[in-house]
Amino acid sequence: MAAILEAARHTLAERPGASMQEIAEAAGLHRATIHRHFASRDDLIAALRERSLEELAVGLQRARLEEGPARPALARATVALLEVSERYRMARFSALLGPAALAQHSRMRASVAKVIERGQREEGLRADLPAEVLTAAWGGLMVGFLADLYDGSLDVEQAATLALQVLLGPGS
Repeated sequence: MAAILEAARHTLAERPGASMQEIAEAAGLHRATIHRHFASRDDLIAALRERSLEELAVGLQRARLEEGPARPALARATVALLEVSERYRMARFSALLGPAALAQHSRMRASVAKVIERGQREEGLRADLPAEVLTAAWGGLMVGFLADLYDGSLDVEQAATLALQVLLGPGS
């Protein structure tokens, strides 16, 4: 199943409208084999979405959001999210989150909100707006830079730097 998901990730990232047949060919499998694991294209995309969220959760754990000053922790979270977003390019072919994905997304968003709250208390991150608003703005900036990331006009580090500068001001 990992080979199917990897082939789907590559194929759909490049050709968002790719069929199950094209994904099967990319995986070196027969379409019937794909359908034994995934009844529909939507089921396959849901599995990819789940896998991308799992990788993002691992990336956020590796980013050690609870360690050190909030600004560098937020920068690490930003890079982790953008790296996974660039790798999966889910926004090119899937816009909806299912109930399980929404719950996982909410947990990850809460961990970023905690970093922002910590920064507001300890480091002078802008306190004129609630942490939840800044967290939503952070998420919006991530989405906003995806097209630039996907077309190569920005790399992950550039997108992360620009997003943090917009959110937190110069020197971020």
